Amino acid sequence: MSEELNIHLPTPEEELLHRKKKLMKVVVVTPEGEVFNSYAKSVNAYSPLGSFRILYNHAPMVSFIVAKNIEIGTENGKVIIEPSSGILEVLDNNIKIALEKAKVLK
Repeated sequence: MSEELNIHLPTPEEELLHRKKKLMKVVVVTPEGEVFNSYAKSVNAYSPLGSFRILYNHAPMVSFIVAKNIEIGTENGKVIIEPSSGILEVLDNNIKIALEKAKVLK
């Protein structure tokens, strides 16, 4: 039996507010489920070639993620996620991160 997904689609007013604040939607998932789902000002992560930072209106990209902490800068502070390997996609101010395992440290 398939599980029902709890997906919140933002209203047009919420979308406008996020654009004004220059926020990106960030979703981090593992095979066990969702680890993080919120809006952020920045994401710092590591690929096999080194670190990179994603800000509002970043160019579309896909990258492998290595097992070094991911830092997500939200309006309320930083969220640190300890990942295993995975993949990250950026498209239209939406960041999707799929990891084998992950643990929220802060």
